[in-house]
Amino acid sequence: MSEPFHPLRDWLGIQSPPDEPSYYELIGVDSEQADLEEIKIAADRALAQVRSHRPGVHAQQWAQLLDQLTAAKQCLTDPEQRAQYDASLATGTRPVAATTETARETPSDVPANTPLNNNFLPPRPGTETASSPDKIETTP
Repeated sequence: MSEPFHPLRDWLGIQSPPDEPSYYELIGVDSEQADLEEIKIAADRALAQVRSHRPGVHAQQWAQLLDQLTAAKQCLTDPEQRAQYDASLATGTRPVAATTETARETPSDVPANTPLNNNFLPPRPGTETASSPDKIETTP
């Protein structure tokens, strides 16, 4: 029997995806990486890898993962934002995952203050609930 779908494993190749991946884990760089160009390259590579997949019924997770990767690239390539992010990791707190520029609408049943950090992760066993089909609605 195959494992259930998991975006980080199936689209990014992260073999043992953490429950709450850091931006570093998402784009596949070490937290000690100082070269901003290398971080940009890694983020662009991860974005291209996810974009190369057809999301099908997982379109919402696909879009949210792209938003996460974009937010990771933006944060980790800005020294001031990265310092704040690193400080939040050190204290065990996580900032809201996506910025206003990259965030898409959150489903109405998710509270507005809920971080998008794990919305693209599959539900944990035993916590599945009936949900609407994964669709992205666009306005002309």
